[in-house]
Amino acid sequence: MAYAKERYPDIPRSVIEERFAQAIFLKAKVEEVLQRKVEDLAGEI
Repeated sequence: MAYAKERYPDIPRSVIEERFAQAIFLKAKVEEVLQRKVEDLAGEI
């Protein structure tokens, strides 16, 4: 977060925090989908 604030000083902190929250949510969703795919593939073997 500090890096983002230094690199983009003109972007409000609230916007940076919102983007971080979105990224964390998307990462969790991707992990969830991939875990399901792995379980599905494991079931086929």
